[in-house]
Amino acid sequence: MTSRTRRSPAALAVAVLLAGVLAGCGDDEPDEPPAPSSPATSGPASSPAPSPSSEPSSPDASPTGASADGPPATGDRIELDHIAVNLPEGWTKLDQTPRDSYAYDPAGGAALYLLDRTAFGDTDAAADSVLEGYADRESDLRRLADLEVGGVAGYVLQGSVPSYPFYFEWGAVHGGRLTSVQITFTERPDDPFAVISPVLASLTLE
Repeated sequence: MTSRTRRSPAALAVAVLLAGVLAGCGDDEPDEPPAPSSPATSGPASSPAPSPSSEPSSPDASPTGASADGPPATGDRIELDHIAVNLPEGWTKLDQTPRDSYAYDPAGGAALYLLDRTAFGDTDAAADSVLEGYADRESDLRRLADLEVGGVAGYVLQGSVPSYPFYFEWGAVHGGRLTSVQITFTERPDDPFAVISPVLASLTLE
């Protein structure tokens, strides 16, 4: 008989987050940008596939409620090659690969995803890629004013997405790498930035 491993609700929340992440980032990190795929239409074979707008997203002038200037989180530290953060106290680390890592709060529905991958564009292009991934889904995710974290100005995405009434992401292209941290909540807390800001304050980039 084959045994099955049961996952906690919080771990399943991370799995849902990963599904959304993979929609924007792809499953693997290629050595080179992937070639455009053929358009799935009945038109001529020479017709180019539709491509995203070349116009980068314009950040909203509204600032996020998050800050990287306060005291850092004091939990376990997650370190990838080019980005590292401290987790909030009591959070649990899950699987880690050279390009990403996951963690969650066993006491609730909050989760964190850390990303470090080869960049195929600038910071604006990275933000646009995430927003495009949610364009056809029920979401009010938007880009707010850029925020300096770890000495680097990065994009801020904030709002609600499927399964998460509050989603926060900071990311930047730095030294040819796309590095980002996402923090999500399955229930919106009274003050999500009480969790987010200490994580950002602990963030370092290489």
